[in-house]
Amino acid sequence: MSEITQKPATAVDFETVESPLLKRTIAAIAFAILIIFALVETVPFVLTIANSFKCLPATRQAPEAFIPSQLSFGECTSPEGIPYSIEEVADGLTFQPTLEGYEGILDFEFERWFANSIIYSVSITVLRVFLDSLAGYALARLKFPGQRLMFFVILGTMMIPGIVLL
Repeated sequence: MSEITQKPATAVDFETVESPLLKRTIAAIAFAILIIFALVETVPFVLTIANSFKCLPATRQAPEAFIPSQLSFGECTSPEGIPYSIEEVADGLTFQPTLEGYEGILDFEFERWFANSIIYSVSITVLRVFLDSLAGYALARLKFPGQRLMFFVILGTMMIPGIVLL
């Protein structure tokens, strides 16, 4: 009795493509698609970082500007306290960087907020590891009715992000 084996079907099987030009073309198209997806994913992050270094009028009226026009940081207001116009702080894809937004953050109790975040995250992590290890030990060593159901409930809630369960 003979047995026929078959390779699993893939989108493009490079072993069956014989032309080197066709192989390179398929690879180039695949890389182009990957580059497009990478740009789509990273552009919002880049724009968010760029907007954090802009004056408020530039953030509101020219959010697409992401190239700093100079390497030094400027001010958003004149020495008289009058805000600069949009033409003075942003032009097309370029903008004049400033640290105005970060000065506002650092004027508050940043160290206290940071310490609260560290205390909260470390305590939750330690407590979660402790309780999860107790549950894992009980499920592995103890035999009780409903053990299998309890295992799948715990495993299911660990696999699904908490925000989805809200």
